[in-house]
Amino acid sequence: MAFRILHNAVIGKMGIEGREYQAFLSGFRLPVPGGLSFPEIAHSYLCGAGAFVGKAYNFIESFDDLSSKLQINLENLDPVDEARLSGVLESAPESYHGKSFEFILQDFLEGRGIPCPTFFETIREQISPLIQLSEAEDSSTFCLRIFTWAIGGAPYLQAGTLTIMEVFLVSDNNWAYIPKQQDEPCRAEFLHTEYALTELGTYGPHTEAKDAREAIHFWLFHQILEAIGSHTFI
Repeated sequence: MAFRILHNAVIGKMGIEGREYQAFLSGFRLPVPGGLSFPEIAHSYLCGAGAFVGKAYNFIESFDDLSSKLQINLENLDPVDEARLSGVLESAPESYHGKSFEFILQDFLEGRGIPCPTFFETIREQISPLIQLSEAEDSSTFCLRIFTWAIGGAPYLQAGTLTIMEVFLVSDNNWAYIPKQQDEPCRAEFLHTEYALTELGTYGPHTEAKDAREAIHFWLFHQILEAIGSHTFI
């Protein structure tokens, strides 16, 4: 079954003799300036065809790869909530004391591992199977890639793109954050988020979230992962 699905997706139901597939191959093999064909260029590229394909994309290696394309937008944040956020950060524990939302986001994106792994197991089945969660512990770029995946539909950046990834910090009652109807399917998602934050709201030696930093990391991790899968390509 898996073979047939892959075969039909790449080649089509008619097989390699199908007219559509043959037309695609003919176009793919047309010469480009210089007389070579696209496959010849790809296979003669230094380090092989894989490196040629990789040249068309920016594979994320650090936060610096995202920083120039990342924009934090606070325009939709209620002034009262913005002042309250500033006050909270001024009195926050040492890790977030006096820091900005931008710092908090970067701190999360540069992190490694699954925040609150025991609690995460209770929601693991909600996460798309496309995501290789095993990489969370081993890869220093896992959070960077899932963040890009959730926003742009793929875990990498297209080279030369001018697209800016915007992160909007909004109030809880923002129309784009809270559905108009309480019985809408996505309402449960937001209720679950509030529940998760409530559960992680008490920090101490007997809770998995020892401080606000770990609770925020868990919340961001959960929200980003849940956003992956509805529209995506690899």
